[in-house]
Amino acid sequence: MGMLAEERRMHLVEWTRSAGLVDANEAADKLAVAVETVRRDLDVLQRRGLLRRVHGGAIATEKFAHEFTIPERENRSPQEKQQIADVASKYIPEEGAIIVDGGTTCAALGPYLLDKPNLLVITKQRQTCKHNRRIINQALHARRPCPLYLAEFRRGTNR
Repeated sequence: MGMLAEERRMHLVEWTRSAGLVDANEAADKLAVAVETVRRDLDVLQRRGLLRRVHGGAIATEKFAHEFTIPERENRSPQEKQQIADVASKYIPEEGAIIVDGGTTCAALGPYLLDKPNLLVITKQRQTCKHNRRIINQALHARRPCPLYLAEFRRGTNR
């Protein structure tokens, strides 16, 4: 006799929480049921708020439990952000234009944007613009900063 639906679902929740995710095909093999059965179980568990359904399986809701604030993100993994900025800086041209995405990792590029008076920097995130402007302004007495523009995009409009 096969496993009860609630018993299968308990296993799916347990696997999702322990591994952070569950693959529907692998779960179907482990539970000896059709992948469609696992998908239906995952849908039920998502409606109960126990996991989040994604293509091919599910992710633990704990992964979505905390949204970090900007100050928290600025202090997370500073060495890794600096390493990313170090590598990315090698691709910044002396002149022309670049678009810098928003976020605290991209903000680490600020010091590399100094001494590039012929480079136009466009960013969409106000926080990044403020952060980079602050870095650039600190160097005003010794260096000529590059131009920095904030491009605002509004959701739901075609402007």
